[in-house]
Amino acid sequence: MHADHIKFINHEMNGKCLNLEGEILSHLDIERANLQSANFMRAQLTGAQLEEANMKEINLNNADLTWSHLRDADLSFANLEGSNLCFADLRNANLFKANLKDAQLVATNIEGTNLSEAIMPDGLIYNPRIHTAKSLTNPK
Repeated sequence: MHADHIKFINHEMNGKCLNLEGEILSHLDIERANLQSANFMRAQLTGAQLEEANMKEINLNNADLTWSHLRDADLSFANLEGSNLCFADLRNANLFKANLKDAQLVATNIEGTNLSEAIMPDGLIYNPRIHTAKSLTNPK
């Protein structure tokens, strides 16, 4: 097991110090955790419990977040490029200026989610005055 993973589990580190790139963290339960600016690039977070987590500026590039629970999480300025968010729960999450380019969002629940100025899977910037979708799909 990666040394940062052990320190993280023991609550010895969080946020900017945290580098769990490529780690397998499926079904991890870390609700309300401070993960600001952490690196979870290519991490496997399938079914993870991340509700109400502070994930500002987090790097989730190409991460697997299938079936993850991100309700009320703050993902503002997050990098989710190429991530798999299929069947994820993003209700009431904050994705202000998040990068979702090439993200997979099939059956993702985005009810009440703030997507203002987010870069969407097609590369366009989301404008809430134009878009009113309750769910998104991006079959590849």
